[in-house]
Amino acid sequence: MLITWVPSKKAIDAGNVPENYKVYDIDTDVTPVPDVSLAVMATRTFRHMFNNEAASKYKAQCDKIDDDHKKNGGTKPPYPNKAEFLHEWRTHYRTQILEGKLGMRDTQPQKTYTAVESMARNLAMGMLKAHIIGQGGTFEYAELTPACLKATYEDKSVETWIGELLDREKSKRAPRIWALAEKKVAEAEAEAALLGGLDEDSDEEEDDAEAAE
Repeated sequence: MLITWVPSKKAIDAGNVPENYKVYDIDTDVTPVPDVSLAVMATRTFRHMFNNEAASKYKAQCDKIDDDHKKNGGTKPPYPNKAEFLHEWRTHYRTQILEGKLGMRDTQPQKTYTAVESMARNLAMGMLKAHIIGQGGTFEYAELTPACLKATYEDKSVETWIGELLDREKSKRAPRIWALAEKKVAEAEAEAALLGGLDEDSDEEEDDAEAAE
């Protein structure tokens, strides 16, 4: 195992580390590290993660709320509960450590939608976009990307807006959106079936031509 250290750019620029800072690296296959030293190193790293990194993550979340508020206006949403946020973050990374996934790309499973659901969500986004622009605002997203779903407009995320617009029990627009989504999907499927039939006809014509030759 190779244990490496990378100094900050600021430290390098200031000349506070040797040019070849790799002299500090430890290859445990060449120079074994005593278990007591590994235990201390692991403990210090663990505490740094659960203190400094967790706090930085919370600050980044609050900064994002501030930035979105400056961009979109309205009433600024409250910051997340700090104790709950830190608990969830620490619990998540404890699991990552125990499952051997620490350092791997941290991706959450994506929810899958039916063709009608996807169409309805896109229609709802279109309605939201028209509303925001009609109020003199800007809506910079063309697709329902993760960044788009997290963006906030009038104190609500796009994901929340879509959920409310598609809720048949709460939104008067919902039945019309779902009906239009079903219609559009049915039309697209019919067109696809027609194109498939044309392709088959084309294949048959080619077969007939080859037979004639």
